Amino acid sequence: MRSMLAYLLLVPLALLAGCSDPGERQPADNLPWQIEVHPDGSSTVMGIHLTRDTLLDVKRTLDERANIALFLEPDGERRIEAYYGRVNLSGLTGRLVSIVDASEAQLDTIEKLSHNPRPQPSGAIKRELEDKAFEILEGYRVGALTFVPVADFTEALIRKYFGEPAEIIDAPEKRAHWLYPEKGLAILVDPEDDELLQYVPPRDFGLLRTTIVEGRDEAGEG
Repeated sequence: MRSMLAYLLLVPLALLAGCSDPGERQPADNLPWQIEVHPDGSSTVMGIHLTRDTLLDVKRTLDERANIALFLEPDGERRIEAYYGRVNLSGLTGRLVSIVDASEAQLDTIEKLSHNPRPQPSGAIKRELEDKAFEILEGYRVGALTFVPVADFTEALIRKYFGEPAEIIDAPEKRAHWLYPEKGLAILVDPEDDELLQYVPPRDFGLLRTTIVEGRDEAGEG
């Protein structure tokens, strides 16, 4: 789980790289601020139950096919991302990526079924997957989501729909992370660009917060 969260903040590079045609409109209870927290510390957002729903479940919920790839980081960490392009949530559109909650053994399996390594600007290596990998991945569970709404979310709108954050952590270039640990949500508020919404199970929010703080400290050192 920690490695998955450690690379949540890298996902915007994929999100901002392009988009696809809008998907079918989703039910009105699937909006990004309608988060249901479960007794076990997991959560459901946009109709997706984190750590329980599989990639096949998400495909059915969104009625969208995903572009799935394996990413290898310079430090040896690996992650599987499913990029859905632009989805339509009851009229609110945005770009969505899910991070697969895969064990080391599962990552080993998928890496053996990957090919065509391509260097990314972040320093990671992106590997495409063979057909057999997609069949296996349908049963893997989704552990986290990143959503970038097309609409501009001002601070006033964020407070209206998500409430007052429990904590605000400053970031470079006048940005800030608004943290909602009880919802498993962190919002990167950017006055010059799109906002970035990151969802994890509330029980794992401490790991996401640590990743945000460490990222800020590294940026400060640079």
